[in-house]
Amino acid sequence: MNSNEKVAVLCWIYNTDKWPQIKKLLEPIQAQISFFCGVCLETCSKEDYSDIEKFCIETEGEIKNFENIGADVNSFLYQISHIDKEKYPVFIKIHSKTEKLTFRYEIPWFSYLIDSLIGSVEIFNNNIKELETNKKCGM
Repeated sequence: MNSNEKVAVLCWIYNTDKWPQIKKLLEPIQAQISFFCGVCLETCSKEDYSDIEKFCIETEGEIKNFENIGADVNSFLYQISHIDKEKYPVFIKIHSKTEKLTFRYEIPWFSYLIDSLIGSVEIFNNNIKELETNKKCGM
């Protein structure tokens, strides 16, 4: 990736209680990303919406509202079809899943998954390098 290229971070936020954790992980890589976020207005307060919108603007991304009807897929399909593939040759997809994997196994899977993708600048950079160099990795 060229130094002037950014990574598009495509996000669906239904569980707005996860936004502070997501934002905290994105802030150290803010200069390297553009944040494109779909939100469910049914679950998003005006304060959270305003904060998410501000972050989108700061990173040259955008925020869009979706109904909660297949929304994590709906927002992803919208986002992937509207980002400039020349400007963003690499993208990652995150969303605000609940913490537990199942009722049977109490695994903090949201934290595990998001931390392993963007948990630090080093982790993020290693993952982006892997996406760029390993043809078997990614979509």
